[in-house]
Amino acid sequence: MIPASFSYKRPETIDEAVALLTDPNSVPLAGGHSLLTRLKRRTQRPSVVVDISRLGLEKMSQASGRLNVGAMVRQANLKDCEGGCALLNAVVDATGDSSTRANGTLVGALCAKEPGGDWIPAALALDGVLSIVGPEGRETIPLSQALTRPIEGRLVTEVALSIPGKEAIQGYRKVKHAAVGWSIASVAFLIEKERVRFSVGGAVARPGRLKQIENAVLRGTKVTAEQIAAQIDALEPIGDRYASAKYRARRLTILVNDIISEVSQTDR
Repeated sequence: MIPASFSYKRPETIDEAVALLTDPNSVPLAGGHSLLTRLKRRTQRPSVVVDISRLGLEKMSQASGRLNVGAMVRQANLKDCEGGCALLNAVVDATGDSSTRANGTLVGALCAKEPGGDWIPAALALDGVLSIVGPEGRETIPLSQALTRPIEGRLVTEVALSIPGKEAIQGYRKVKHAAVGWSIASVAFLIEKERVRFSVGGAVARPGRLKQIENAVLRGTKVTAEQIAAQIDALEPIGDRYASAKYRARRLTILVNDIISEVSQTDR
């Protein structure tokens, strides 16, 4: 299909980009993997597309135990990156196809807020924090808060992720629809002596953490499948033509329960 007509702008500075994005009918273009699909299907009809490829946002850096990932860093570049972690590597292997990984960006995936995406659960498990520039200035927002707040009209320049310790147990598991590749259920996990994270997606309305389960695992308390299911139910399981809410919630419960069972057999 052919997109509806729009203006294309390619600013040279962040300030110029922010000024363009104050137009409520504008959208930023980074990797463009999701945006171009929506444009072609005409499910999104912006008047202005703002290409942010000239803003110097394609860098990664490491400082104070955090991995800072610029808005133009491609997902494929997170594989075995300096200062990276096994969790990021696992998501690179699990998400999309080679075209998605080569063109899509991490920050773009986070801003899309797709329930079936792979990157939001991982970034939540790594305590992701977004750096945002808007007309009112710069601010940092935890990803968990950004998922419930509108960020349109502002530019997300990077995400900072905590780097797990070398002894951390971490990874990403998902059940995906065989035809479309979207997650039916997914969980990103990070288990250390003083920090436990279970972040889930795919099966729920908005990806989130199972905080009661995290606290129980951190204390060494036995966790039952019923407790996991109750936490997942609180995140409002969703269904669609690919899988029912009940099926998604059940598969997610099994994923989390299996991970906890495996961890309980290791010496942390």
